[in-house]
Amino acid sequence: MKCLVVTSTRADFGLLRHPMIAIENHPKLELLVAASGTHLSKDHGYTVDEITRAGFSVDYEIPILTQSDDGLATSETLSRAISGLSKAYAAAQPDMIVVLGDRYEIFGAASAATLMRIPIAHLCGGDVTEGAYDEAFRHGISKMAALHFPTHEQAALRLITMGEPKDRIFNIGNTGLDALTDIDWMPREFVFDRLGLRPRKFNVVTTYHPVTRDPAVAMQELSSLLNAFHVMASDLGIIFTGVNADTGASDITREIHNFAAGRDNVVIHDSLGHNLYMNTVRQMDAVVGNSSSGIYEAPALKTATLDIGPRQKGRPQARSVIHVDGDENEILKGLKAAIALDCSSVESLYGNGGASEAFVDVLARGYDRQALLNKPFVDFKTF
Repeated sequence: MKCLVVTSTRADFGLLRHPMIAIENHPKLELLVAASGTHLSKDHGYTVDEITRAGFSVDYEIPILTQSDDGLATSETLSRAISGLSKAYAAAQPDMIVVLGDRYEIFGAASAATLMRIPIAHLCGGDVTEGAYDEAFRHGISKMAALHFPTHEQAALRLITMGEPKDRIFNIGNTGLDALTDIDWMPREFVFDRLGLRPRKFNVVTTYHPVTRDPAVAMQELSSLLNAFHVMASDLGIIFTGVNADTGASDITREIHNFAAGRDNVVIHDSLGHNLYMNTVRQMDAVVGNSSSGIYEAPALKTATLDIGPRQKGRPQARSVIHVDGDENEILKGLKAAIALDCSSVESLYGNGGASEAFVDVLARGYDRQALLNKPFVDFKTF
């Protein structure tokens, strides 16, 4: 069975890498790869190279980003994703499209597959993230998908309440945690050397993405975060990673670069790559910002998280995650609490590995294509 995996960012590739390996290694499955979105952007680190360095062939490259990031440009990016991926599907003739998560370009990938009558396997559906329009795209993808692979039981139950058949839902855990079993763990000194940062008393890795449902809130939160960093500057080493290509991203990127200018305790990396990023998280006192990596991977690596604002609101959070609103005093207080937190006994809420093998075991069952496309809506019974 030909499985075409669509990846559009460094973040989803980090979660898709092990499922891709498992597909490639399975005798009943054939892997095809389509790369799009920020993977093909120099401004975002041209992370398609990370895919090839991981040993995969990229069968289709679909450039879709525009030069702007306002609502009109983002809508145009979505239309380019539908058009470009439709052509890739027509050329590849896959039996299954594999997508992960909730981004608008992945919604485009699912829309194209639906129109072309290709079944969709969707990872990480059923989650809630109230601060981003990803919330709507995620649930939309779920309604187009034939097979569901949520990361926790609560997400699986949400899919059931959305009318998805129970026999199409497989709670496998988070595939990103599978990657932690084969990371090339580096000595602390080597990690900081690669980062280009002299370690301070405390060190944090920060990823702050747009809060797409309220861009004004995002800039207010970011200003508060940068002010809190300024207060702790003498004791704090800060690594910023790149911003998602969402509405308002350029404003956030500009403010981060302005803050970093002239500060020897701050470095910026558009993309660290999966291996270096995980090594960085492992060596940090805290992960700071509003990225899902602070919810998924950081607890598994026994690193504290300071989660800011509404972007990840709704996801189950381990006790190593401290959530604060965008107030500067709350952020400063939360930052001090996070770097002091003992996370040695923290347990992940998203499984302990083996998710990718469970995923391909389901794909390899040999489904009838028409049966997958004819998905019933199951009414949720409350009585």
